[in-house]
Amino acid sequence: MRNARKIVRFLAALILSAYLLLLVLVNFGPAEQWLTRQIEDRLAEVLQTEVSIGRVELGLFNRATLHDVVLKDQAGKTMLQAGLLSAKVEVMAILRGDVTLRTVSLLDANVHLYKEKKDSPTNFQFVIDAFSSKDKTKPTKLNLCINSIIIRRCNVQYDALYQPTTPQRLNPAHLAVKDIDASISLKRLTSDSLNLRVRSLSFEEQSGLHVRSLRMRLAAGRKQATLEEFHLALGQSEVTLPRLQANYDASSLAQLLQTIELRGHLPMVSVSSDDFVCLVPELRNLHQKFLLTTDYAISPKNILLNRFSLSNSEGNIQLLGRASLARTEGKFSSVDAHVDKLAISQTALSSLINGLATSNPKAGILRFPGWHKLGDLTLQAQMNWATTGRHALTAQLHAAVGQVEARLQGMGKAISGEINVEGAQPDVLLGNAELPTGITLIATGNCDLTNAEMPQVKGKVNVGQF
Repeated sequence: MRNARKIVRFLAALILSAYLLLLVLVNFGPAEQWLTRQIEDRLAEVLQTEVSIGRVELGLFNRATLHDVVLKDQAGKTMLQAGLLSAKVEVMAILRGDVTLRTVSLLDANVHLYKEKKDSPTNFQFVIDAFSSKDKTKPTKLNLCINSIIIRRCNVQYDALYQPTTPQRLNPAHLAVKDIDASISLKRLTSDSLNLRVRSLSFEEQSGLHVRSLRMRLAAGRKQATLEEFHLALGQSEVTLPRLQANYDASSLAQLLQTIELRGHLPMVSVSSDDFVCLVPELRNLHQKFLLTTDYAISPKNILLNRFSLSNSEGNIQLLGRASLARTEGKFSSVDAHVDKLAISQTALSSLINGLATSNPKAGILRFPGWHKLGDLTLQAQMNWATTGRHALTAQLHAAVGQVEARLQGMGKAISGEINVEGAQPDVLLGNAELPTGITLIATGNCDLTNAEMPQVKGKVNVGQF
């Protein structure tokens, strides 16, 4: 028994020593250069393009590392330039027919992707084609697992060259993402399921979008997806979702869009207007931070928001309400909205007006001096609107310079109703002492908006002043 143990130990040591010796030989001088050229030539043959590799390093436990990799597209332009690309493979998984990679690393890489014309392929399509199954009649038996994907100091640029650019604005046709750092675990990817964990992801985009941190767990199948531990931190905004579940039918993309349903509660979310300047440049000088919470239910036919609450960090803007939006054939067909309370202080209103006016020099209405004399505002309103059918709006607005009550209804582009104004102070609002100190009026009539440039208005106004 003792001799058997000695023999086993001796054989194990011999195999390990031979393995280490082989690694030393492969990673030394001429053998390393020969291996590098072989891999370089094989990749160039498969991809039908130019491939350059500085050197190949084989490590313990089935790790292969490529240094100084350059891959050109089929037009001869550099598509990928990477300082280091490595992978560690599980041999036993391959023997079972699965692909399991313990670690994939991409460091110090620059990726340049583009599409020249609307009807032309992208410059990376040939890579997808090279590794795609040539037999389209057989279903792909995909079973991929990558325990750890590490990305450090990487930049990716994509341009649809036939599309116009929009400087300082996020544009899917012209993306330039830099300083990508990520740690991702692809637990399982098959033809009908996905199990993914994003431990960390951060990057910056040329438009100004800055993702400081993204973390989440995602498990998705043909009928259901569950998102857990979601946390997104932008420059000054943060969104946290403990759990989100979606139900759908993913038999096709069209069926997915027609059946997806989401329902849940959005806890307190901190949103800064500065983080959305890349989408709405007019917010550039607003500098407001808001807290948002709501219950939601989303389906292809309806979007419901209940117990909606929005307030700014100073507490001088508050919006409470609920809304229902109906969709027909992918377009909004009706809206039912209730503003239970909208309160804005004079300080907040002035800040909003000044911020928007400096970013929108053509918006003359924002330069109206009376905005800064309205005082604190409160609004209650209810609106029903439909593309086909009746519309209705009731609203009550209270300000320091008077109050307005409106009752409007209509059909299509024809609107009728009544507007009551009480205690209006035009002398204060317009800063002219010669104007009346108080006005009360009742306006009734109808309006035809068929011609938006020259709407037809009929009605009468009863004015009393004091």
